[in-house]
Amino acid sequence: MREYKYLLDSSPPKFSHLILWITVLFVATAGVWAHYSTLDEVTRGNGKVIPSRHVQIVQNLEGGIISEINVKEGDIVKKGQVLLRIDDTRFSASMRESQVTSAAMEAKIARLTAETQGKPFKLPRRLKKSQRELFFSERALTQSRQKELQANINILIQQKNQKRHEINELKSRQRQLQHSYNLAQRELKITVPLVKKGVMSEVELLRLQREASTLKAELESTRLSIPRAKAAIAEAERKIEELKISFRTSALAELNEIKAELSRISESKRALEDRVRRTAVRSPVKGTVKQ
Repeated sequence: MREYKYLLDSSPPKFSHLILWITVLFVATAGVWAHYSTLDEVTRGNGKVIPSRHVQIVQNLEGGIISEINVKEGDIVKKGQVLLRIDDTRFSASMRESQVTSAAMEAKIARLTAETQGKPFKLPRRLKKSQRELFFSERALTQSRQKELQANINILIQQKNQKRHEINELKSRQRQLQHSYNLAQRELKITVPLVKKGVMSEVELLRLQREASTLKAELESTRLSIPRAKAAIAEAERKIEELKISFRTSALAELNEIKAELSRISESKRALEDRVRRTAVRSPVKGTVKQ
């Protein structure tokens, strides 16, 4: 003990003073640095999965309210494991609305396709329960439209039939008038010489001439009525064809619009489905959870 004390006491005074000043200077420097320097504090709400190589931040593009957390800090997770779920009420509602709209448009497309092709509307073999009412409604609509079209066509067909019947009557009357006119002409040929000889009066000749003239006028009128009746038949046939074309053209125009709209909605639906899928936040790698 004496030797140790001695060694301490025998230390040179100048060396002790140097150590003291170095210590004071170090403490002062540390105090100044602590007073003026700033420490950054970062708080993140993102979860982290720490693989063996590096830290990878896990986040959701849309954000939202967390409805379920399946892991805690320190858990080891596999790649693709669901870490947490974000409330998907808003996205799911929009997606269901989009699905209903798409189903309704698909039913319309089936109806309009049948109408443009002039074929009966047939229900698909495999129908989801949610689609049945839509397809039944479209089938009822096309049946109603077909009935309306057929009713208008039937009116024109009836007009055609009336004109055909009229033509038959005109032809029959034409034959009768032609026969009567021929007889009147023969009678005139016989009467003229007799009047010249004084056997028959001139009044009788005038009566026969008037009768022959009347028959000729009626015959000519009947002959001209036949082409007019035929023209009316052709007009009715043209209107029938116009009704069919107009029906199909209208259906085709609506079909093209619906297809374009369905294409747009399908793109939107895929985006919504992707958003709903992303509400399940999964681990991109195997690692350890760190907040």
